Amino acid sequence: YIEENDLNVKIKENVSIIQNAGKIRKKYDRMFEKYKLTGDDDEELLKTKQEIDLISRARNLKVTDTQGTSVKESVEDKEFPIQISCEGSLDQIMSFIYYLSESSMLFQVEKVKITPKSARNNKLHAFISLSRIGFPE
Repeated sequence: YIEENDLNVKIKENVSIIQNAGKIRKKYDRMFEKYKLTGDDDEELLKTKQEIDLISRARNLKVTDTQGTSVKESVEDKEFPIQISCEGSLDQIMSFIYYLSESSMLFQVEKVKITPKSARNNKLHAFISLSRIGFPE
């Protein structure tokens, strides 16, 4: 049973969405243009790894391994899952994650695991699981 007040609120929300459909579409179009994929899966995976390498070098973070797994494709987008192993200070690791979020590519960090590399120094080992998300043309 839906209260009349709840129904009126839902109707107003839906009307607002319909009234703003043009603005919503423009915003979607800008995002699509910014994050659209222009190459095949192998080319896009290579671009993704190059972007990760560029960001890690700028942060002085040592990437020891980068593995791409199979592309996940839906009707709206493609996800390129990447597993990264790296070494550095906590500041370098956090800076790397931050600059991934500021990248021209759309990254989603899914999991971060940080452990000490050794008891003798302040170096840490990090395992980062992320996906690059893009829109096929």
